[in-house]
Amino acid sequence: MVFTSLSGIALLVVLVVSVSFWSFRQIEVAAESRKQASIIMTRANEVLSAIKDAETGQRGYLLTGDKAFLQPYLIAHDSVSGHLKDLRLLTSNRTAQKHLDTIVPLLDAKLEGLKHVIML
Repeated sequence: MVFTSLSGIALLVVLVVSVSFWSFRQIEVAAESRKQASIIMTRANEVLSAIKDAETGQRGYLLTGDKAFLQPYLIAHDSVSGHLKDLRLLTSNRTAQKHLDTIVPLLDAKLEGLKHVIML
C-alpha cells in the first residue's frame, strides 16, 4: 500500500513538473511573439512617421518658399523605401506581405505626388 502511494505521488510530481515546463515554454513563445509584433509595429510607425514628415516638409516649403523646409521631405523620401524593406524582412506572415505589396505602390504614388507639387 505504501509503495503504491509513493509511486502515485512520484507520478504526480513528474506530471506537475512536466506541465510546468510546458507552460513556461508557452509563456516564452508568447513573449517572443509579442516582442516580434512590437518590432514590426515600430517599423510600420516609422514608415507612417516618414510620410508625415514628407508631407510636413512639403507643406512648409509651399507656405514659405524656404528650401530649409524641404530637408524633412528629402530625408523622409529617402528613408521610406529602407523602412519598407526592413518591414518586409521582419514580416513572415503571408497576409502581412500582401498588405505590404498593396501599400508599396500607394506610398510611391504619394511620394511622387508630393514631389510633383514641390516641382510646381
